[in-house]
Amino acid sequence: MTTKLYPSSFSIPQGDTTFANYYSNCLRYQVFRNTLPKSDIPLGYKAIGELGELAVSHRFPKDANIKREESFKYQLQGDFILSGRVDFLETLEDGTVIVHEVKSTSSRAQLTNCINKGIVQEAHLGQLVTYLNAYNTHLGYLHVNYFHFTRDLNIGIVPRTFEIELKNNAVYIDGQIHDLSVSDILGYWDLLQQAHEGDELPPAPVSKFNVCKNCPFYQVCVESPKDKIEFNRLIDCKEEGELEPKPAHPFKLNLHNVRRS
Repeated sequence: MTTKLYPSSFSIPQGDTTFANYYSNCLRYQVFRNTLPKSDIPLGYKAIGELGELAVSHRFPKDANIKREESFKYQLQGDFILSGRVDFLETLEDGTVIVHEVKSTSSRAQLTNCINKGIVQEAHLGQLVTYLNAYNTHLGYLHVNYFHFTRDLNIGIVPRTFEIELKNNAVYIDGQIHDLSVSDILGYWDLLQQAHEGDELPPAPVSKFNVCKNCPFYQVCVESPKDKIEFNRLIDCKEEGELEPKPAHPFKLNLHNVRRS
């Protein structure tokens, strides 16, 4: 049986602990996601993501060789496969492939840290580096868009683009070497495979910004005795319909993100 792993969910564990900035980049979440019933992505998140991709699509030259939402499959060891969609895949005249990844947000923290201060989220970097490795190419661009909304529903956008380049085992962001190496990032997928193959769950993460309570598998996670639960029990409960994830929390537009027109 093939197990799909998703490049869009990425986290670098620190020691024996995973620090979860978002519930999706938690090793436990990934295990539950592949074992228990799925829940749909809220429409609000889909909508803001599509707005971001649309904005980026207009920045390409008209004659650029661009593929959008390119299906991505990459075989890992054993029965594991990386599966997802690349936002934009650009092919130059000399055959060089450039990967473009788009991230969209209405978070003021993202505006401050990423767009204003230039601090790239590890989850976003890990996803793009994974794509670059799989396509055997060295250059990609991370497009981050901050959206703000006026009370009459006009939309404003603050964009920032980062150049991501791989040189041997080093990762460069806008020409500056990053603390994480290529092998650091790709090693995450080995950890995730081990988490799926084992009989116990990975250690519970340290939740930043209290994000765990928004996780669709929060109740299942906290009820796991001593941070350990057998996969066979999960599968049995899934078949009996005992463990159903709660719907993902709806997209909310915070009032402090709404500007007066």
